[in-house]
Amino acid sequence: MNKTTYCKSAVALCLIALLTIGVMVGCSKTETAAKSTTAPAAAAPETVAIPVQIYQVTPESITSYLRFSGDVSASVNVDILPELSGKVANVYVGIGDRVVKDQVLLDIDPSRPGTTYNLSQVKAIKDGTITAFIPVVGVTVAPTMSLGKISDTENLEIAFNVVERYVSQIHVGQKAEITFTAYPGETFAATVTKVSPTLDTGSRTLKVTCTLDKPDDRIIIGMYARIQVFTEHKENCVVVPYGAVLISDRRSYVFVANDRKNPAVAERRSVTLGIRTGNVVEVLEGLRMGDKVIVKGQNLLADGSAVNVASTIEEIR
Repeated sequence: MNKTTYCKSAVALCLIALLTIGVMVGCSKTETAAKSTTAPAAAAPETVAIPVQIYQVTPESITSYLRFSGDVSASVNVDILPELSGKVANVYVGIGDRVVKDQVLLDIDPSRPGTTYNLSQVKAIKDGTITAFIPVVGVTVAPTMSLGKISDTENLEIAFNVVERYVSQIHVGQKAEITFTAYPGETFAATVTKVSPTLDTGSRTLKVTCTLDKPDDRIIIGMYARIQVFTEHKENCVVVPYGAVLISDRRSYVFVANDRKNPAVAERRSVTLGIRTGNVVEVLEGLRMGDKVIVKGQNLLADGSAVNVASTIEEIR
């Protein structure tokens, strides 16, 4: 093989090699493109709806109240006072006895050494029941000493003290409910009948008195009472469970389920609150009748979160 022929053969081999590489690269690109064309697209993440419980707002009434504790006492109490100093000579009554006006309760002997006086009678100044009585024969008494009390046990009252911050909410004529430890589960209707005109500067409290609307022989002096005084009442209000209300930056808001969308979503509503009593609260602004307020699951929500209404409550009290 001469030199010219050898060079031609070498060039031909180089061309063949380049063509082979080109074909291989082209096939690889074609396969890659085919794979990328036929590969399925990644599935979009599904929206997870948060299960919630709702309450549909309907017209409700709401009553606010204040709670206190007090004691049962007689509406009228008078002291038994002797007119003269001396020693008790005779005692005719005791605690619990019913007496009438001018009935003799005891005799006082005002005699001094070397002198003798007639016995001085101590009489009842009104009808009632002896609720306190301390004299015994031989004890020395004086006009300034109270020997006991005559009480009107037919008309009882419940006295309690109101702290200064609640004074403006208490007035004569307000209705109240009384409960007694002796009669669990039973309530007694009452009315506020007296409000002291002055505040006790020591305890910063105001003395208030209420009486039972219907006298009951089971209620006796000295009983411990729990008093619930109703301060305000409203009808046809927007009322929701207090637990549905959330607070952020000192502002109150709730979530409402909007089921007009699919899936349903939670809408955040700023609300202005009114009367709160027990576990419910009045909403003055931000809600309207028929709104579906989320009462459980709301802590997991943000505005626009998908929700699944799992249940509805009918009663909120």
